[in-house]
Amino acid sequence: MGLHTPTLKWRSTVEKASTEQVASTTISSGAAYNSPATGQRDLLTRYHQWVYTCSTKNANAVAQATLRLYAVTNNGDSKIRAIHRRLNIKELTYLKSVGSRKAEDIVEITSHPLLDLLRNISDDSDEYETMELTELHLELAGNAYWYIGYDTRLGIPSSIQVLRPDLVKRVVDSKTGRLKGYLYGSGQNKIALMPEEVVHYRFPDPMNPGGTGMSPLQAVIASDEQYQRTLEYETALAQNNAIPSIGIMYDGVVNGDEVKKVEADWNRALRGTSKTGRVKVFDSRFEIKQFALTPAELNFLEGRKWTREEIAGAYGVPLSLLTTGDVNLANALVGERSYARWTLLPRLRRLEDKLNAVLRRWYGEDRIFVAFDNPIPEDDKFELERTQKLSGGAIITRDEARIMQGFTPVGGEDGSSYIPTKTAADVETSPDVKSFGQKIRMSEHEFVLRRRDNFLSFRRVNDDFGRGIDVIYGITADERVHIFAVLFDAVIWTYAAANVWLGEHDYRPIESNRAQDPLAKEVQNED
Repeated sequence: MGLHTPTLKWRSTVEKASTEQVASTTISSGAAYNSPATGQRDLLTRYHQWVYTCSTKNANAVAQATLRLYAVTNNGDSKIRAIHRRLNIKELTYLKSVGSRKAEDIVEITSHPLLDLLRNISDDSDEYETMELTELHLELAGNAYWYIGYDTRLGIPSSIQVLRPDLVKRVVDSKTGRLKGYLYGSGQNKIALMPEEVVHYRFPDPMNPGGTGMSPLQAVIASDEQYQRTLEYETALAQNNAIPSIGIMYDGVVNGDEVKKVEADWNRALRGTSKTGRVKVFDSRFEIKQFALTPAELNFLEGRKWTREEIAGAYGVPLSLLTTGDVNLANALVGERSYARWTLLPRLRRLEDKLNAVLRRWYGEDRIFVAFDNPIPEDDKFELERTQKLSGGAIITRDEARIMQGFTPVGGEDGSSYIPTKTAADVETSPDVKSFGQKIRMSEHEFVLRRRDNFLSFRRVNDDFGRGIDVIYGITADERVHIFAVLFDAVIWTYAAANVWLGEHDYRPIESNRAQDPLAKEVQNED
């Protein structure tokens, strides 16, 4: 896919601006970052050894995360016409915890042009490769750029192309400092791009806020340099170019031919693993001197381990994910959770926040947003105990408990409020609803969940869902039990609080009756 060329008028403006002020892609630090001056291209070429291992691990983790599209709704808003899915309590709680989303409800959109775009990035790339390469550019260079191709008829994005960060230059106005566009390419072959044609992801740079980013590699580039020097030194040792293993001290002056003859004799007699342990007889003309690494040289080689830890630390990768030494199940699980919480989650948030910033411009919708699934692994034992307590205390339904544990729901017409553990016999001793009369019902907020004519009889269970929350169960002809209505004591629950409780527990009333205030006060005075 090629990049199209914008209007010549705008292009000439960009070329003029670029000669005035273009945000540099060269890290001019030295003292600032305590490292050699390094350009974006040089950073990309350092994709080796532990930098390769750590950056690839982060990129793979990001690419494997599932990105979903959501929409916020309020008061049962029915204007979401796209195909969507209701969320369970766990999903809803997580989405509200990671953002400032105060909507009453959130649904997942399962069919949308954005999802089509991500599943069909371009002819020569897919979603996994695009996300992986994007994150690799961030890990190495601190910047990643998407070129967005637009459908000229619909005016929405139709393709995504990942640009090489070393070939991208930001063009800013020399007077205002505002971004005017981008130049992409090298030499004279540069293409001018409008700001809306490029999505710029970046790591923060405290020395250049709002400009180009700073990668983890730049923070430890001196360590990478040291690691390369250590490898070069070890290679020299392995090739016997640094120091020989032994030296033969010859008695007297030895000419060149004699030196070569002695060396050849010794190598022929003892060199090689198959000749280890052989006996050699010497006369007084020879003295053997063995060479060894000095303590300083040994410390130099030991430094490899420390530079590895420095690089891993900058990338947020625990050593338990890089080596099997001193690793057991306990610290492996701790390392995995720590990595997900403090390394992977912030990277996912950075990507999704940038996408959310452009979604409204792309599609003209302010209610949609994207979010990755929670990457932090659950504590299975804790979650099971929590689910059991919530279910046993009637805080959640059995179907909600099944969903929290990864099982499919089993019950009722709305998939949530059918209680399969209750039978007609379970509520047989409960009083008939009709015996209560109208006066008691008027002191409660009543929320009806199903049509009355679906049931043959009704039974009421007081405080079944907690203090002040009574349940009226309907019994069908085949003796199956469903929740017909939920009643809230008006002395304890306000009408608004009752509505919030119902929404949190995924109950959707078809009818509601607010308690009359005089009766509510009368009951309160009696207490």
